[in-house]
Amino acid sequence: MAFNRRLHLYLDKARVQTYPNFVVTFGMGHHTYLNRELASKAPPVEPDRSDRMVELNGVLWLLDAVQRGDLSAERMRKLLVDASAYLSDCCQVCDEIFDEWPKLDANQRAQLEQWERRSASLTAESHPYTLNATETKIHRWDCGTVSEAPPPVYPDRHTYAMRAMYPFDFDDYDSSRSARRITPAEATAWAAKRKRPPRCRTCAPILPTVTSSEASGVASTY
Repeated sequence: MAFNRRLHLYLDKARVQTYPNFVVTFGMGHHTYLNRELASKAPPVEPDRSDRMVELNGVLWLLDAVQRGDLSAERMRKLLVDASAYLSDCCQVCDEIFDEWPKLDANQRAQLEQWERRSASLTAESHPYTLNATETKIHRWDCGTVSEAPPPVYPDRHTYAMRAMYPFDFDDYDSSRSARRITPAEATAWAAKRKRPPRCRTCAPILPTVTSSEASGVASTY
């Protein structure tokens, strides 16, 4: 992965020289193994940048500034170290979503708050029944043989970025496959579509006695 960095040389209060697109490559692609082999034979350097490459023209531009006396060797080293650092202070994958992360994180938090508000609004009176994950059997809301979806757990930036880049490496929990609480009206609409609505034998829920015509057009509150 390659990123552009901007290098600034502050010559004095009035003069600033800028190298606008200093290219830094992270990960090294198919050169990673070779680069590690070379790095293992080289003297140790701190901080370690053995998995990165930088644009040679930019380095030459800095060396020219050193030669002119506009830049010290110490300052040049710091510029290279800073330019090749991760913006996210984590990894190159996190850098890919560095600018987007505040918005993504805010969306996740809003979804969690929405789930918490809905969960807090459910009562034994308003939602006295639970449908299992496949919606083939109905239970009392407090039946111990079935459980609702747990609260959504949203990942941190690194996990989010890794899931976006390598989705097949994660077995995400799908809340749509979980049991859900329903209202009496929803229970009636569900039962009206079945000759003998399957009820849990453990909790033996008592279903509302409402005709099919009364049950039509009931919207889900889930």
